[in-house]
Amino acid sequence: SVLYGHWLLINVVFHYYKGVTTKPGSPLPAQRIDESLLDDGWTICKKCDQPRPARAHHCRLCGVCVLKMDHHCPWLNNCVGHNNHRYFMLFIIYIWQAVLFVMCTSGNYALSLMVGSRSIAHWLLSETPFKFVLALFATNPEMHTRTVGEVTMVMLLFFICFGVWIGLTILGGWHLYLISKAETSIEWNDNRISSMESFRRGKVFVNPYNYGMKNNWKLFLGLVHNRSFVRHVLLPSGHPPIGNGSKWNLGYLVKAPEPIQARQDYQTNPDTNGKVFPV
Repeated sequence: SVLYGHWLLINVVFHYYKGVTTKPGSPLPAQRIDESLLDDGWTICKKCDQPRPARAHHCRLCGVCVLKMDHHCPWLNNCVGHNNHRYFMLFIIYIWQAVLFVMCTSGNYALSLMVGSRSIAHWLLSETPFKFVLALFATNPEMHTRTVGEVTMVMLLFFICFGVWIGLTILGGWHLYLISKAETSIEWNDNRISSMESFRRGKVFVNPYNYGMKNNWKLFLGLVHNRSFVRHVLLPSGHPPIGNGSKWNLGYLVKAPEPIQARQDYQTNPDTNGKVFPV
């Protein structure tokens, strides 16, 4: 448990530090948008009036466009984008494990104090916020030799960690889902609207960045070019993300076909007199 705890501590500190200090990435200034950029999905930002690539969005707090922006994180005091998205996600994963580890160790200690006693009345009269909870489980004679403050702090630590762990489970689960679908928080909402609009037009929306869950995670974690899960995920690693944040046709890196270019499905749109359009 000592080695496991120190491994978690190192990863939590490393990924938090990198998430805070690593700039998410911004588009390079361009003089104009030519045809090649339009084909890659470049647009003009309405806020800063500068060209930006696909998946980039303007952050009103930072005042700049951010490459593959997910959200502005108040805990990191930084935008989560192309360059630091992996640090943010791994920080969530490791802090989730760390809180669970503390919760289990503190809970185990608290339970060890509350097993086997015959006198519950003493704890009903004790001055502690958890006196009724303790009274239900206080069955260890050794518990009565402990100070009220000691037991209270252990129980307080357990319940605080439990609340934080629930929140991290919801937050982490949501981002695990998004990464598995190759979406950011912003894109999830945009894609949901696009899906509804495509359905009304008799078409099916296809996420052009989705190469399948396994390949999406390999691209997100940067596990290409002989990088390994043990060395570059289980251990702290500062390797850069794949690509420059401007072009997203990355399927060749994981030997996956492009979602749209390699699969041209056609459906009939009832609103256009039988004409067919690519999905």
